[in-house]
Amino acid sequence: GKGLDKPWLDVVVDLGKAGSVGFTAGNEDDTRGKGYYIKRKSDGQIAKVPAWIKTRFDRDEFAFRDRSLFDCVRGQVARVNVQRADSEPFSLFRDSQGRWQLEPNPKNVRVRQGVAAKAIDDLTAFKPQSLVADDVADDRLPDYGLAPPAIELELVGNDGKLCGAAAVGVGRSGEH
Repeated sequence: GKGLDKPWLDVVVDLGKAGSVGFTAGNEDDTRGKGYYIKRKSDGQIAKVPAWIKTRFDRDEFAFRDRSLFDCVRGQVARVNVQRADSEPFSLFRDSQGRWQLEPNPKNVRVRQGVAAKAIDDLTAFKPQSLVADDVADDRLPDYGLAPPAIELELVGNDGKLCGAAAVGVGRSGEH
């Protein structure tokens, strides 16, 4: 009964040498406030728990997936290489004094330090809103506006190693 024969959720947490714990969640119950019935796996005890259990645990794997676009650590990026479809490639790099500079910089443009630092920090923290597809074949890239992309980015850490690369496109529906 109580919907536990056909649970909407079955959770098992592996505790290593300590064994495992878990529960199944069944029907909604609002006799005395909203909640759900759960059955503890270890001893079959049935309890009523608050309604927030549904929002906390009823998630797909995307909710638990690391959605960071780059593996770079905030403040640890030394160079950003940018290739735009409509202009020549350029790089923003941190000089020996820690100031952001442009390369190439034939017009000797002065870089706005706060703007450059914020843009790079925003990139390291950026997480996409949703995942559209994994491991897309090259022939499908035009569907996403990625053949060719509007912008290509490479982020290099203080250690000189690439910590992220991404292509930005405009999809056929106008979505970015």
